[in-house]
Amino acid sequence: MSSNKFFQAAAGTAAAGGAGGLNVEDVFSTYLYKASGISRRIENGINIGDGTEEKTVIHLTGDSIADSGPNSISLSNSSVVVSSSIKKFGTASLYFDANNNSRLTATDVSLNSGSGDFTIEMWLYIPNANEGTKGIFAFSNPADDTQYDIGLYHDGYKLHWQTRYSPAYSRPTYSSGANTISNNTWHHVALVRYNDYHYMYIDGSLQGTPLDVTGQEMGWSHLKLGTHWTDQYCFTGRIDEFRISHKALYTSNFTPPTAAFSTSYTSTTGEGGLVWIKNRDNVESHYFIDTERGTSSFISSNSSSAATTLPAVQSSDYKFSFNSDGFSIYDGSPDSGETLFTDRTYASWTFRKAPKFFDVVTYTGDGNANTVINHNLGSTPGVIITKRIESGGWGFFHRSLGTGKYLNLDATWAAATDSNFFPEVTSTGFRPGSDNDVNGSGYTYVAYLFAHNDGDGEFGPDGDADIIKCGSYTGNGQSFNNFVDLGFEPQFLLLKNASNNENWWMFDNMRGVATGGDDARLLPNTTSAESSFDNMEFNATGFTPSANNYVNGSGNTMVYIAIRRGPMAVPTDATDVFAVVVNNNGNQTQPLFLTGFVTDMTIEKQTSGGSGYIFNRVTGDAYMNPDATSSEGIGAAVTWDYMDGMGESASGNWYAWNWKRAPNYFDVVAYTGEGTKQTISHNLGVAPEMMWIKVRSTTQHWAVYHPDLPGSGKFISLNNTWDGNNTNSTFWDGETPTSTTFSVGATGVNNLYVNGSGNTYIAYLFASLDGVSKVGSFTHTSGTATNVDCGFSSGARFILVKRSSASGDWMVWDTERGIVAGDDPYLELNNTNAEITGDDLVDPLSSGFSFASGNSDGTYIFYAIA
Repeated sequence: MSSNKFFQAAAGTAAAGGAGGLNVEDVFSTYLYKASGISRRIENGINIGDGTEEKTVIHLTGDSIADSGPNSISLSNSSVVVSSSIKKFGTASLYFDANNNSRLTATDVSLNSGSGDFTIEMWLYIPNANEGTKGIFAFSNPADDTQYDIGLYHDGYKLHWQTRYSPAYSRPTYSSGANTISNNTWHHVALVRYNDYHYMYIDGSLQGTPLDVTGQEMGWSHLKLGTHWTDQYCFTGRIDEFRISHKALYTSNFTPPTAAFSTSYTSTTGEGGLVWIKNRDNVESHYFIDTERGTSSFISSNSSSAATTLPAVQSSDYKFSFNSDGFSIYDGSPDSGETLFTDRTYASWTFRKAPKFFDVVTYTGDGNANTVINHNLGSTPGVIITKRIESGGWGFFHRSLGTGKYLNLDATWAAATDSNFFPEVTSTGFRPGSDNDVNGSGYTYVAYLFAHNDGDGEFGPDGDADIIKCGSYTGNGQSFNNFVDLGFEPQFLLLKNASNNENWWMFDNMRGVATGGDDARLLPNTTSAESSFDNMEFNATGFTPSANNYVNGSGNTMVYIAIRRGPMAVPTDATDVFAVVVNNNGNQTQPLFLTGFVTDMTIEKQTSGGSGYIFNRVTGDAYMNPDATSSEGIGAAVTWDYMDGMGESASGNWYAWNWKRAPNYFDVVAYTGEGTKQTISHNLGVAPEMMWIKVRSTTQHWAVYHPDLPGSGKFISLNNTWDGNNTNSTFWDGETPTSTTFSVGATGVNNLYVNGSGNTYIAYLFASLDGVSKVGSFTHTSGTATNVDCGFSSGARFILVKRSSASGDWMVWDTERGIVAGDDPYLELNNTNAEITGDDLVDPLSSGFSFASGNSDGTYIFYAIA
């Protein structure tokens, strides 16, 4: 396998920043993925390349054998005829004749949807729907028709949608009802992937039971229309208005289209930028691909070698593309034995051009120290990284070192002073100097420019937030006692000891920067695989390094690029930040609980009974038990190496409730107790209405804050049935949490709960968010149902209720297990009991939930999610 074949995946999509400015999630993404061995399309929200708003991929009107879609994909025709005698819309349809082995084929990276949503739809006309197995289409291996990701075929007046992968794998098949397809009749067929399920709609009606395809991907980008396997399965019939979209266009029964699809598409223009990729598992180069140089070559931060040609220019079956929602990589003819490498994991970092964040420019050197290279960063760069496209080193300017000084991204060297490097840097341009590495006559260069926000950032909902800092600090050689205040919590950190010959270090919160645990690091100047050490902590307003000389050498100058953690946008849809996921397969590949969004906290319980577990991304593979006083445990099989779920090998019927950290909704904070009053910073954005706090380093009860508990200093415990009359004046120090902080009190009899000196803690912060979540309380009278209005429009998917006026369990209901007008199963967070069934304690209510008449009298606190 050639080293270039690592390109099996990728990422991207651009969103508007709203009424204020762009959000950090619009311009930067860390995205992790596993190589598929064939193709990957990863959508990370970064608009870096061109695209269309409708996400139409290919569109065959039937009036000709040509793609009228926005990509103008080339098609190879084998005996398919444009026939005007029978058509649904327009002037003709495509006629396929099994006797002539009629087929249309297309191979294009844009066809690949990976594990994302899609819709494949068409009007289908079959003269004899009762003949033996006949294929309609497949996405297959162009070198082997018997290997395909998905395929559609008909027999016995039915349609069958099959996932296959290869002859050696299982072939789950999703079929329509009997006698659904009539002879000589136009039928609208829509095949949809939505939230990891396959749906089949015929004439607008859902067929059968949707098929769970969680963890499966559509990796092949080779479309075969006219058969689903070999030529012997070619079908006879007609297709009109065939269209594929990277979007779930139908999510419930619908009226089929009454006219031909429009062929007018609204285009989006990519903003441009940089994609940086590294294989995490193996000794492999870093790869930089940018829109200014195009997709024909990459450069490596660990090498001074010239740009290396991508296979795309060598072979038509290998393509890299920037998309309006990320980037894609397709390899239609993998190397022999390449499937051995399909489980390799990669990290990608996507930087979008945006004022006061990032820019890319290319230039031709002239050897003149007075030459100015213009840029569009809109502010004076904090960092400039240059590379000579021909063989040559990587120059690195950092504002903290000043002009006339430089580092080398591909080397360990300490900062050097040389007037031939970066003598002037301004808000409109920079002088690279006259050295051959930055401005040699006749050579070509690329420069990556990073802004430095210092109270002048124009990002976030109000357009006034900073998202990037290019700063420095002096090391003190002390372990986790040298806090660097950024004013925000970072998600990405590139760091170099500028005083000594040391490696560059790179951290990010997706690969993991665990408070009190090992942190995943990569070295941009080497080909080394990822390794883990406890060298860094990300905090709510900055970061703290260990004593390691690489990150905190005593008296040394450390320079860095830090990018703010997102999201900055307040969520409007609860499905983007909360999911209930069930696992019934102990052999499922990680992540075990797939959510479809970046997952930051998971509560896991088994319906058959046993301890529950609470995991979070901030503390890595550590966990706490909500039903126990025990200290933190370490889960050997737990990993947060994935974007959209917590990975763990488990068997049995486990349920997981999953949260994403987001403004005004949910946050996670780790801190160390001091034994005296301290104020803890958080990023919830509003005052938390409920807090769960647990000491990690020793045994003690959970402490729960809720504003509706009676009196000052009141608390309850997550692992107990206690009522809400427990009082400890030192817990919250008489302070009400604010939108940026909460307080824990001075030493008291029980202060170990929240602030024991030298002990480590984890805090989960919850808030009410209109239409998404609700924290509150209500009074219930037995014998009468109590309607709890949460302000929702379609009821609650998750309900947590605890009686606070007397002892009571922490009861959890969710729609995955059932919230119905009848008996509803529930689990209890505070004990190890099995799921309780046979009780009707809650009922559906469109604005929230109804607390049934059979519940006991009293005051209850609750937390619900739409």
